[in-house]
Amino acid sequence: MKAEQNKRETFVQITHNSFANQSRIFRETQSAAKSSLFGSIVLLGLRKDDRQVNNGFDTLPKSIVSLFEINLVLRRAKYLRMILRPFYYMEWVFRSWYLLKSKSVRVIAGHGITTLPIAIFLKLATGSKLLYDAHELETEQAGLNRYSKIIYKIVEFFGIRFVDHTLVVAPGIASWYEKRYRLCNIQVVRNFPLKSAQASISQSLKERLGISQSSTLSVYIGKFTPFRSIQEILDAYTKTRPDNHVVFIGHGPLESLIHTYQAAHPTIHFLESLEQSTLLSLLPSADFSLCLIQDVSLSYRYSLPNKLFESLAAGVPVLGSNLPEIETIIKTSNAGWLVEPTATAISEFVSRITKPEIEEKRQNAAATASELCWENEETCYLDQLKLLI
Repeated sequence: MKAEQNKRETFVQITHNSFANQSRIFRETQSAAKSSLFGSIVLLGLRKDDRQVNNGFDTLPKSIVSLFEINLVLRRAKYLRMILRPFYYMEWVFRSWYLLKSKSVRVIAGHGITTLPIAIFLKLATGSKLLYDAHELETEQAGLNRYSKIIYKIVEFFGIRFVDHTLVVAPGIASWYEKRYRLCNIQVVRNFPLKSAQASISQSLKERLGISQSSTLSVYIGKFTPFRSIQEILDAYTKTRPDNHVVFIGHGPLESLIHTYQAAHPTIHFLESLEQSTLLSLLPSADFSLCLIQDVSLSYRYSLPNKLFESLAAGVPVLGSNLPEIETIIKTSNAGWLVEPTATAISEFVSRITKPEIEEKRQNAAATASELCWENEETCYLDQLKLLI
């Protein structure tokens, strides 16, 4: 009887972004689709640009999963966005409700604090359960202005009362939420990559960049944004030996800074964002990866960046910041090193590290890869969904 009921029920995942780079939502959706816990899954996002949805969403079973990216009319009014924000949310709520009105919605997952108001409305409108999937310590994000921080705190303080269960990405964040809101219905589900997506070396990053195989190459993956030590890394690699190279792979507002350094220093390289399959084939040929988050907010202090796990999954050791969660992973796996994210500390490390030391850490990273994978985290995630059915 229960199984028959599940076939008629819908699981809804909501994000305030496009699905173009939503690897966590993809993994969760794939697991939910395989589990037969629901008859259908609806993914609701917002269209931000003309980028095509990737990260494997087109491989999800279309008989179960429906993906919608809503192109809000009011979103196009860039210069009036703050004034029109209440109407922007009203449009988002109405159009989302319209897509769901014929569904028997059982669980709604709101990804991030910006989805919490609409997720609460849809919960009340459909009589469903609400899962709050916090991708970071939402109210303590780096770079939030004072106005936004106050709004986020108010939304989360009152909104959390409507939440039936909360997921977070790191133990430190879970502890913070438990203390702040006295939560007991909370679980850590980490952003481990899929083991099935891990790849061995099929292309050489050094060959692609035209540098010697005997050189030492570090890699930075992800967004080029403040507080990720990009300036410090660039400065560090202007002071090291000519056989020490770094490549930045990604996009973001600091891209022009990287190009400026690249033009003046042959040891600094740049590649635009790559498809996941291409990145996975290139990453294992790097000597080590850089994960140098700065301690500028509680969200960053307790973060566990995707690139940390992606690097270890590829068998690549990590040079990480000495922040609590990153430190725990690197020390437990013995698959990397910890430094202060300053130009001097980075430069000193790069200058003294040897190939035998790197190889030892590579072996530890390869041993860790089979443990830090989504397939091992999947059961925990599905158990949380079962609590809401």
